[in-house]
Order: sequence, then structure tokens, then C-alpha cells
Amino acid sequence: MWFRDPFRHISFYPDMTIAADIFYGNPEDHNNNPNTGLVFAKPTRKNIEVMKYWREARKRFPTMHEQTVYDKIKYDLVSKFDLKVQYVSTEYWGNFYQPRKDFSKLSTFHACCLVGLEMKFALIKGVTEEWKMYKSINLKS
Repeated sequence: MWFRDPFRHISFYPDMTIAADIFYGNPEDHNNNPNTGLVFAKPTRKNIEVMKYWREARKRFPTMHEQTVYDKIKYDLVSKFDLKVQYVSTEYWGNFYQPRKDFSKLSTFHACCLVGLEMKFALIKGVTEEWKMYKSINLKS
């Protein structure tokens, strides 16, 4: 769910921008925990090769989610492809694991981590109601 334009938080200098589940303050620190629910990749040959490598790596980790696979290979991607990655702070990208809901900063909120559409819709509906309350309070002030 988009509350406002998320692209204002995406720098166009790196090859790839990824949301963080846990953000340690430095957008270039690969110790940030990635959230591959949001990946912005420049349409370049390098990134095509990166995506192929990532997809192939899933064969090495067949039981793991693509986000976990990315976390396991991110240092390989940086060294093998000279990949420049920027991680975006959790204050701009909300999810149900890190429910940061400072609506004055939040750009998107997603439910990728939840299993089943019913649960996703129910929880997103709750966030939507909170957003409406936030907007109505701020319109009055």
C-alpha cells in the first residue's frame, strides 16, 4: 500500500535500492537486514546478471525464501558484480514485522510476510483505518 511517493527516498546513484527490515543507520551498510518486498533495480545489463545469479542461487538454498537467499549472497553480489546497493530506512517502508507507523514519514506499508490473503486484507484494512484517522486529524489542525 502506498501512502505517498516512495521514489523520493530512492537515490538513483546505486545499482539497486532495497527496503530494510532492520536498518542500522547507514544506507550502504550490508549488515542492514534486507526486505526484498521492495527492490528498485536500474534496468542495466549488470542488474540482469545480478538477478540471474540471485535466481540461480535459489537452487543452492531450495527451502529458503528469496529474501533469505539474497541475504546469504549479498556480499557475493557486491564483490562479483561490483554491485552498489542502498538500503532504505524502516521509517519509510512499513511492514508487520517492524510496524513503524509514523504516518508523517511512512511511504509504503506491505504485508508480504503474511501468509494468506484473508489475513493480509484484514491487517491492511486496519492500517488503512489508522491512515484515515491520521489524515483527518492532520486536516483539522
